[in-house]
Amino acid sequence: GRIAFDGIIRMYNLKNIDLPKMDFGHNRFFELGDGLPWLLTSYHPSQQNTLTGRLTQEMFDEIWSRVKALVE
Repeated sequence: GRIAFDGIIRMYNLKNIDLPKMDFGHNRFFELGDGLPWLLTSYHPSQQNTLTGRLTQEMFDEIWSRVKALVE
């Protein structure tokens, strides 16, 4: 979720690694730069997100399908 996303950005900033401009959102894909991993973001599957419909089962399943395609 957003907390993990912000943590990743802070981690790279502490290492003085410049990242491209990134805005958090569900199912967003980012290339972080040469020699760095890619980043695919998702809303956290908390009740706050699932019970409100912000994150549906289909949306979460789509993330895992996309990850599978990216690593194959």
